[in-house]
Amino acid sequence: MKPFIIPFCLIASLNLIACNGGESTTKVYTQTQQNGTDTLAKTDRGKQIFEERCVVCHGIYGNARNENAANLQMSRIDSPAIVLTIDNGRGNMPMFKDAIPDSDMAHLVAYVVSLRK
Repeated sequence: MKPFIIPFCLIASLNLIACNGGESTTKVYTQTQQNGTDTLAKTDRGKQIFEERCVVCHGIYGNARNENAANLQMSRIDSPAIVLTIDNGRGNMPMFKDAIPDSDMAHLVAYVVSLRK
């Protein structure tokens, strides 16, 4: 049931943060479309989680520091697929479903998407 709830929660969380309708003090920065790229959202909290959990394998810029890690700059999977990958792991990547709370997942996913070129 979690995979169906997370995309809804992810969208709702990003909307609340972007509209500053919640109590979150996290700043959300958006970049408008340029050269056909999608609009990106980048959060300070997402970057913090990424640096704590992901940098070891994916590198500071998401460009696969570890040869077995995915290059996140080149990844094109959508946000629900990113959540599933983080929760359940993939290949050599461990699962983080018990390590990253749902309340932080939207921030992390937004940051991962912002790493794309």
